Amino acid sequence: MLAFCRISALLIMLIFPMTELSRAAAASLPPLAAPPAGERWFSIAMDDEKKGFSCLTVEAVPDGYVFTGLGSVKMGGVFFSREAWSRERYVVHRDLSLISFDVEQEIGGKAMQVSGSSTGVGVRVVVTTPAGREEKLLKAKGAVYPPPVLNLYPLMRGVSPGKRYRLQMLDVEDVRIRAVTFTAVGVETLPGGVKTVHLRNDLFPVANDIWVDPAGNTVKESVRDDMIVTLAEDGKSAGMYLVEAALAGRDLVRRFALVTVLPPIARPRDLRGMVVELSGVPADVRLPEGRGQKVERLPDNGVRITTTTVSPQRKEETATPPGSGNPPFLESDERIPWDNPTLIAQKNAILGGEKNQSSAVEKLARWVELQAGERGSDAGSPLGAASLGAASLRDGSSQSLARLYTALARAAGIPTRVVAGLVYREGEGFQYQCWAESLVGEWMPVDPAAGEVPADSSHIKVAEGDAPGDLLPLARLIGRIRARVKDLMY
Repeated sequence: MLAFCRISALLIMLIFPMTELSRAAAASLPPLAAPPAGERWFSIAMDDEKKGFSCLTVEAVPDGYVFTGLGSVKMGGVFFSREAWSRERYVVHRDLSLISFDVEQEIGGKAMQVSGSSTGVGVRVVVTTPAGREEKLLKAKGAVYPPPVLNLYPLMRGVSPGKRYRLQMLDVEDVRIRAVTFTAVGVETLPGGVKTVHLRNDLFPVANDIWVDPAGNTVKESVRDDMIVTLAEDGKSAGMYLVEAALAGRDLVRRFALVTVLPPIARPRDLRGMVVELSGVPADVRLPEGRGQKVERLPDNGVRITTTTVSPQRKEETATPPGSGNPPFLESDERIPWDNPTLIAQKNAILGGEKNQSSAVEKLARWVELQAGERGSDAGSPLGAASLGAASLRDGSSQSLARLYTALARAAGIPTRVVAGLVYREGEGFQYQCWAESLVGEWMPVDPAAGEVPADSSHIKVAEGDAPGDLLPLARLIGRIRARVKDLMY
C-alpha cells in the first residue's frame, strides 16, 4: 500500500469496530514469483466522493525492484480539513526488503523530505524540513519493508486462509519502524468476476481490508467498511482526471503539481526569452517546437527548452471566412462552438468593424481577461461563459478561458487552437495552464487569462489541442518533473 493512501486514511480515522466480512471458502495459492511490472493508477474516495489519486510504478532492476509512487489527497469532515501529497521511490531486494529510499511529502502544509538506506542494524535516515536537517538510525532486527510492497508480501510467500504474516514496515510519515500483521482472509470473487486474495492488516485502529488479484495487482482497499476506498483505475481516465484537476487549479493537486525553481524568476511578465532544463520527462513525451520554442533532448530523461517571445505582425491581414481554411483551427465542436449565435453576437459586439487580425486578437483577449476576474474552478463551455457573462467567468479556469477566446477568434475567422503546458506565476513557480495560439501570419501565443498578447516567454508548451488525447501527455509530467532555470533574457 502506498504511503499517501496510509496518510489519507489517518487524516480521518475514527475508532469504531469494522463490520466483520464473511470468510471465503478455503483455498491456497502458490507463492508469487515476482511483482507485476508497469504503471497502475488508483482513485481515493471518502463516502463515495473522489478525494484523491495515486499512481504506482514497478520496475525490475538487477537484484531487485524499484517502486515509484506519487499521489495527492484532500480530505474533509465536520471537524477538519487536511491535504497530503507524496512522491516516493524505493529500491528493494528480490524478497521486497528495503535497500534505499527517497520520499518527498507534505501533510497538512508541513513539508518534509526523508531519504536513507538499510544497514545491518536498521535503517539510517536523513530528514530535511524547513527547520533543518537531521540524521538518525531507526534500529530494527531483521528485514524492513517499505509501504508499497505490503500488499505483495503475503502473495510472495504463498497464501492460505487464516495464515498470518508479520513484518517490519518503514513509516515515512512518523519516521519510525512499525510492526504490521497481515491475515489472509481467503480467496474471493469481487463483482464483475474478478478473482482476488482478501487480506486484512492492523495498520490502523480500525480494520483495513485489501483485495489483490493473483498477479499481485491491488484491486481495492477499504478502511472502516468502505468509509475510505482506494480502487484501481484504468490509466487513461485517471490521467485525464489529474490533467483536468491541474489545469483547473483545484486544491487537490495544486501544490502537488507546482514546479518550483530557486531562485525565483524576477519580473516574469517582462521576459523576452528563457532557457529552462526539465528533468523527469519520459523519452516518449515529445514537446512541440516552433519559432517561439526550441527543445533539445538531454541524457537521463531531461530536456532543455529555449523560449522566445513571438511578437504580433502588424500588416493588414484579413480574416479567413468562418468555415473555410484549415478545418482543425476553424472548426466548431462541443468544446468550441464558435458558430452559436450567442458567441457570434458577442464577437461582433467586441470587434465592431475591426478587420485587422492582430488588432482583433488583442481586443478579444483583453475582453476575456476583463470578464474573467479571479480564476477558480472550471466555468464550463465557452457558450455558457458568453451567455452568462462576467458572473460565470469569475470562477473560470485557464482551460475555459482559453476555449472562450478560441471560440471568439474562430468566429472572427482567425485560425486558433488551445494549447497547454507550464506557465511561471510570480511568487509560486511553474503551474499547469491552458492558453491559445492564433495564426496571424505565424502562430502567436495568446494568454487570455492574463490578457497577454503575445504571451510572455515563461510559457512552456507541452500539448497542442484540448481534446483528451491531446492533453494526456501532461499526465506523464504532473508531479514528476523538476525545473532549473539556466538563462533569462529581458
